[in-house]
Amino acid sequence: MNLTQPSERFDTLGEAEDTLKHQGFKLVADTCNWIDEAGLIDAGVYPVDEAYGVSKYRIEYRTLKGKRGVMAGPSHTPVDPTRRRFLAVAAGASVASVGALAVAAMPATAPDSVACAVDPAFAVIAEKQAADVAHEKACDALSAAEERYGFHSDAVEEAWENSGAACHAADQVGWKLAATLPTTLAGVAAVLRFANEIEDAGGEWPDTDTIGPDGWHYQLRATMAAAIEEALIKTPAGKAVQS
Repeated sequence: MNLTQPSERFDTLGEAEDTLKHQGFKLVADTCNWIDEAGLIDAGVYPVDEAYGVSKYRIEYRTLKGKRGVMAGPSHTPVDPTRRRFLAVAAGASVASVGALAVAAMPATAPDSVACAVDPAFAVIAEKQAADVAHEKACDALSAAEERYGFHSDAVEEAWENSGAACHAADQVGWKLAATLPTTLAGVAAVLRFANEIEDAGGEWPDTDTIGPDGWHYQLRATMAAAIEEALIKTPAGKAVQS
C-alpha cells in the first residue's frame, strides 16, 4: 500500500478523501475515521494552517495493533476519505456561547420576532458552529501534542481519540440540523444558507456522497420542504405566515 508522506498537503478535503479511497481505505460508519481493508491501519484527515491563513489538509495513519504513528510511504495523490469538517465559518465564534451564536445566526430582523426567537433552527445552527469549533480545537491540540511529544507518545494517542470524539459529535449535530424542522421561513432560509456556507469554506456534511434517503442532503431537502409546506400550504387562510 502506498501511503502519503507526513509532509504532503492537499488543497481540499475532497482531494485528501479521494487519496484515501484510492489507497483502499473505507470510512467507518458513524465516525470520522477510515480503515484499510485488512483492518490493520486507520487514518484521518486534519487541517493545516498555511501562510496567509490558507488551510490545507494532511493525512495521518495509525497502526491499530500498536501505538499511533505517521506511516511514511511513496507520495500518492488520488484519493482520501475522512469526512472531517473544520469549518472556517465557525472559527471566529470560538469564544462565543451557543446562545450568542443563535442570535448571530438569525437574520437582521429576527431579534424583534418572537417566532424567530423560538425557531429551533437557529439554535441548532449555533450548536453546529460550536461543535465545529470544539473539533478544530481538538485537532489543534493533536498537532501540538505531535510536535511536543512525538507521534508514538501516550499524549498523542489521547489527543487522537479526543479529536475523533469531537469529529463524531460535530457529525451528530450535522444530522440533527438536517432533521430539525424550522418553524419560520427565516429559519428555512438560514439553514439553507448555512449549509452552503459550510461547503463554501471547504467543509463537508455527513454522507455527502450518499444518494437517496440515507444521505444528509436528501434528508435536509425533505425537512426544508416539510417546513415550507407547513408554513405556506397548511397555514390557515387569513393567518400571517411567520417570517
